[in-house]
Amino acid sequence: MRSTAIHDTLSKGVLSWIYLIILIIKLIFHSSAYAQPQGKQMPDRDTRAWKPFLVDLKINQQEIESAFVWQHEDGKNWLLPVDLLQRSRVRIPLTAPRVIQESIDYVSTASLGKVETHFSEENQILSIDLASNAFEASSIKVPTRSLAGIPSMAAGTVINYDLSFTSGIGRSTEFFSTELSTGAGMGVFVASQAYLHNGQNDRFIRLDTNYTLDQPEKLATLRLGDAISRPATTLGRPVRFAGIQYGTNFRVQPGLITAPLASLSGQAAVPSMVDLYINNVLQSSQAVPPGPFSITTPPMIAGDGEIVMKIRDISGREELISGRFYSTPYLLSPGLSEFSFEAGTFRHSD
Repeated sequence: MRSTAIHDTLSKGVLSWIYLIILIIKLIFHSSAYAQPQGKQMPDRDTRAWKPFLVDLKINQQEIESAFVWQHEDGKNWLLPVDLLQRSRVRIPLTAPRVIQESIDYVSTASLGKVETHFSEENQILSIDLASNAFEASSIKVPTRSLAGIPSMAAGTVINYDLSFTSGIGRSTEFFSTELSTGAGMGVFVASQAYLHNGQNDRFIRLDTNYTLDQPEKLATLRLGDAISRPATTLGRPVRFAGIQYGTNFRVQPGLITAPLASLSGQAAVPSMVDLYINNVLQSSQAVPPGPFSITTPPMIAGDGEIVMKIRDISGREELISGRFYSTPYLLSPGLSEFSFEAGTFRHSD
């Protein structure tokens, strides 16, 4: 009985050691599976299928910079750094698998869509040609004058005068007018008058007398005294009145573009030049990178006209895009509005 119990005890001890050894072996294999470097199994599990190169990279005839790339043993597929492609505005598909080589993210040229590659072993230059829609869109604005800052409030006085004398048979006329402008606080006080003598009657006429306060930061002007009304529609007629007027005044910012601007779009497969013509007059010439682009036109003349965009690549090939437009100063750019508040009495010319 005692020998049987000892035998059972030894058997259980051996089985426990066997289970323990099996568990340790499973843990070792499980940890080694997680320790394998990620990304190297895409697109090829065998890292020996890729050869490293330090090359001068060109994308669509655009010189990028020196880059560390990997060539597949088939000589057609390449791994390109993700960071370099993003800085070159190449659109990387969301489904493109990432490959990690030497702790750097790469994507293969095969995952970028239609692509052509050419590698010069002699010069170590890798040239890649992608479709024009493989790039992020770029936006170009024709340079315009920037808005002026707040002018200084320097005091000063200006006096203008006009004197004329005419003489005929039995009749002569003298005309004399003056205008006084002086800075008063943050505004300008203006007073103008005229004197007329025609040989028989002497007449003194008060022209305009007002105090004007411009507010460039608000694109508005406050006027106290004589002013000219601003009709609500193009069919209305302005009148002279004496009172108070507060309304929009875009002229306090001469560089502000109030009319809506047209935007043209196109695509360039290689670096190109875009010439913009409005009514056959060259407005600007801009260099554009490969890919889709849009260009915002400068202010157009009022009325009907034609706008032409000529795209010329480095090989001399030209493409024309044309269209008609209609512009009017009564149309305002998005975000701008115009108003005028007025109160007073009519001025009569008697």
